Amino acid sequence: MAAALQHQQARLAPKPGGLSFRLLTRLAGRPLARRRAWAERSLYRFGARIIVGCRFIPGGRTAITLTCGLVGYPRRRFIAATGFAAVIWASYAFFIGRLGGKAFEDRPWAGLLLALGLTIVISVLIEAARRAWIWRRSRQERTGTQEGGTGDERHTGMGVGSGRGRDPRPAGH
Repeated sequence: MAAALQHQQARLAPKPGGLSFRLLTRLAGRPLARRRAWAERSLYRFGARIIVGCRFIPGGRTAITLTCGLVGYPRRRFIAATGFAAVIWASYAFFIGRLGGKAFEDRPWAGLLLALGLTIVISVLIEAARRAWIWRRSRQERTGTQEGGTGDERHTGMGVGSGRGRDPRPAGH
């Protein structure tokens, strides 16, 4: 219940057109407007799925709640998705606890060690994937710059590996 109320409180974030939102937009300039437009499109396209998914990501619940408030996501849809997400998350946590309690009833320390081990393994895998993604992206940008690009391709969204359209440079470069 507290989490659902926190969602509603955080949803009162700066509204589009409000003084604080206009100030944020002026300070950040155009990049903030592009990010806001992307967030708005994504929310209206995937809505409840994003809200439910972010419930399971550390810090995701707060981020999606503030985003919904910033882009003016409809309150009724937000409340429904938040309620659904809270029920799924609570059920998941309850059943994991029940399963772990039964499995490690006689050896609670083994359950603790398993949980810590899984946490470390998953964290290492996520960090390795993140670093590999960054390395791959920087390698693509270096390759694009060496092939005659200006080095600004990543800012315009038209460079090698940006995933947007085709490469605008002439063939043979």
